[in-house]
Amino acid sequence: MSLTVLQEAKLPFIPKGAHAMTIVIDYPPGDPGTPPHRHSGPAFGYVLEGEMVSEQELQAKGWRRS
Repeated sequence: MSLTVLQEAKLPFIPKGAHAMTIVIDYPPGDPGTPPHRHSGPAFGYVLEGEMVSEQELQAKGWRRS
């Protein structure tokens, strides 16, 4: 797995000390991904190539395809 930060900025309308990042995460085919975890705020994701399964608390598994 590799991770590349594309953009990072401090925004004036969010709590003090918080920030936003735009990143690219590359998973090789068949990679199981990350173990269950939580984010301290909103998270947004896009699949640029291939497909993946996304599972969120209290929601059914969903396929994401490019």
